[in-house]
Amino acid sequence: MGNDIIADDLVKQIPNPNWKEIAEVDGLADRFAKEKIKKKELKTNQLRKFFDDVKRIESKVRDEQKWDVIEGELYKLVPTIKYAQARKLCPKQFVEFVTKSIDKVCEDDGTDKKDKLRNFTKIFEYVVAYRKYHDEVGGR
Repeated sequence: MGNDIIADDLVKQIPNPNWKEIAEVDGLADRFAKEKIKKKELKTNQLRKFFDDVKRIESKVRDEQKWDVIEGELYKLVPTIKYAQARKLCPKQFVEFVTKSIDKVCEDDGTDKKDKLRNFTKIFEYVVAYRKYHDEVGGR
């Protein structure tokens, strides 16, 4: 999946997450937020924008939208985030995390895609929370 081991490990968790391994201090979400998406490379408002987009799409699951509508919305994020990367607003590691996660959510692997979307949304939320923590406490 590439050379970004922490992001790849997060993506692999989407179908069947080990929440402790993801959420604990020095866990996958913490390490990804601390090591891969530094504030100088990804501003908080940009991070929140993409997280809010994912949350909005995930809310369509609760509204019982058809999967093809949800999947289309997810894949619309890919050119948007690639554009942000081209404008130097997002680091490569973050772009790869989001795009690989979308591929994993939409993959036909026998796992419920809506459950995978909910899991991805939670994992993304943990990354956002740890990033905010490191911004405030770590002084980046």
